[in-house]
Amino acid sequence: MRKHLRRLYLLSISALIVLICGCYEKEEKKDVSANEERTERKEGIQNQINGNYLQVIDRYDYDGFPTYQEAFSDRELVKKLKCFNEYLHDEYDYFELSFQSAQKIGYYDGNIDFVLDNDKSMLNQEVELNGKKTYVTTLKTVMIDCSISQILKDHINEGRCFEDDDYEIADNKIPVILGSEYSKRYIVGDELELNYLSLNAIFTVVGFLEPDTSFTILNQKVTLDNYICIPAFETNMIVDFQNKLFLQLFYIQKNKGMIMISDNCTEEEVEEYRNLISESAKGYGLYFDLATLQTKILIE
Repeated sequence: MRKHLRRLYLLSISALIVLICGCYEKEEKKDVSANEERTERKEGIQNQINGNYLQVIDRYDYDGFPTYQEAFSDRELVKKLKCFNEYLHDEYDYFELSFQSAQKIGYYDGNIDFVLDNDKSMLNQEVELNGKKTYVTTLKTVMIDCSISQILKDHINEGRCFEDDDYEIADNKIPVILGSEYSKRYIVGDELELNYLSLNAIFTVVGFLEPDTSFTILNQKVTLDNYICIPAFETNMIVDFQNKLFLQLFYIQKNKGMIMISDNCTEEEVEEYRNLISESAKGYGLYFDLATLQTKILIE
C-alpha cells in the first residue's frame, strides 16, 4: 500500500514542480423521528465501515498500460473520471478514503512528524518560481467522504466535523480537520496556504481530532495526530488550462477508494470483482483495477 500511495505523492509533486516552473497557470429537524433516523443511519455506517474491503487502484504507468502523461492528454479525462466515480457509488458500497499529497510552499520549519513518511527527502525540496528559489514540503494528508466523517464526529476534540456543505466546493477555499498535534500551532478558524494536487488553495481549520484517533487499514494502523483531513468534495470547476491538472489528479484519487465485499471472500470471487471493475473502467476509457488484499477498516 505504502509503495502505491507514494507513487501518487511523487506524481503530484512532479506535477507541482512542472506547474511552478511555468508549464501550468496557475433547521436541522428536532423531532424524535428525525433523531431516531439519524441514529439508525449512523449505526449502519459504523457497521459498514468496519466491513471487509478491496481497494480500487489505477494502472497508469504500469507495463502495458498508458502513462499518466498519455492519460492527461485526453481532453475528456475529467468527464470520464467523474462518470466512473458515479458508477462506483451507484453499483457498490463505495467509500472514498485516500491518502494523497498537499504541499507547503515556502520554507517549512515545522516538525518532521508532519512530513510524508517522516522522510527528510520530502522536506524543503528546492524548486524555481519566477526565477527565484523556493521550497516544497509534502505533508501527511487523508481525504475522507461524508460517510466516514459521520464516524469521526465522535472523535472531534475541538471545533466541528465536516458538514454537508463542506462537500460542495466552488472555489479554492477548502475546510480541513487537523490531527491533535496541529493544535499546538493552529486554532479553529486559522487558514493554511497549501498546494493540493497542483491547486493553490486556502484551507480553513474547522476542527481538531482527539489524540490517537486512527485508521487501521491494509494491516497498517495510521494514527492521525499529524494528518490533515480533507473532505472528498465535489466541484464544478471549469476544466480549463488552470484547473485541468488538479481535476485530473483529484478525480483519480476519488476513484481510488474502498469497495465493500462479503466477509471471507474467496480468491475466485475477488477475481470476479477485479474483472468487473477493470472492464467497467475500460468502458469509460480508463484503467483501474482492484488490489487483491482484503482489508478491514477500523476507525478508533
